[in-house]
Amino acid sequence: MRKWLLEWGPGHFDASHPDWLTHWTFYDQAHADKPQPDDVAVVWQSGPDGGVVAIARFTDRPAYEAEVKPDSGFAPEYVGTIRWQRDLVGGRKLERPVPRSVLMDDPRFAGALIKKMPGGANPFPVRDAEWSALCEAIVLEFLQ
Repeated sequence: MRKWLLEWGPGHFDASHPDWLTHWTFYDQAHADKPQPDDVAVVWQSGPDGGVVAIARFTDRPAYEAEVKPDSGFAPEYVGTIRWQRDLVGGRKLERPVPRSVLMDDPRFAGALIKKMPGGANPFPVRDAEWSALCEAIVLEFLQ
């Protein structure tokens, strides 16, 4: 099982939409092909007030989505565009999201690509030490 971070911008997709954690959409097939079935991902909300807001697992190989539909939850500027889509299972919003600052100050997270390339193309691979920092932070936020 590999671990990934998926960056989400609230202005791009409505997190209250029922499809938010049932699939993830990528700009191209090369990025959509990186995660394998049963790989796990955390969802990182972009921006200064962001952080880890959800967790999910990938289920199957990429499926081509011909067009983003008006009722799909995407911001209006994405309607009519072509995207690659991956299905997710077990997607859950965190009851207590992990603030960005908690991870930015953790030395195990120092080399995380989301720090070096915010706004880069999803998915971001997560190394073991970074994954340990993420998991610990999720548990500690939950226990507070």
